[in-house]
Amino acid sequence: MRILLALLAAIAVSAADYTVDPAQSKIAFSGTSTFHDFTGTAKLVAGTLHLDVAAPGGTVEADAASMETSDSGRDERLHNFVMDVVAFPRVSFALTGWTPDATGGTATGTWTMKGIGKPVSFPVKIAGGRATAHLDLNIRDWGIRTPRIVFVTVGDIVGVDLDLALTPAP
Repeated sequence: MRILLALLAAIAVSAADYTVDPAQSKIAFSGTSTFHDFTGTAKLVAGTLHLDVAAPGGTVEADAASMETSDSGRDERLHNFVMDVVAFPRVSFALTGWTPDATGGTATGTWTMKGIGKPVSFPVKIAGGRATAHLDLNIRDWGIRTPRIVFVTVGDIVGVDLDLALTPAP
């Protein structure tokens, strides 16, 4: 019976359209540096998801200029030198593949930062009208040089946590 319920849940999730509610969604990121780790947030701008095994699609976009770490100096360097938010105002994910499972599925697609798109794949949990996911990105893959100030260096790996509020699309 459990296997049947899991299969039915996967089928239900495998063919659904959603609008992502930016006001109720959260994007967080984390990284490491020589002396301390840091966390930050970014604001979601828009999102739609078509979770269909045969024809997946949709995008989720964040405002790069909204990235904040609670350190104004670090935020200024992040906006101006690391992300170049004037030239590249958005960070986005375009869904190109969806493999459902009992708790959600695996999303495959293109993550774009600083105008460079790279393939990524990560597990997504869907429950209670929310999609949650974690992925680790090596920012050098997007041509981003890690900041170095005197003896302080920032690690190449940035963790990204997505908590998206989903509304079924009509």
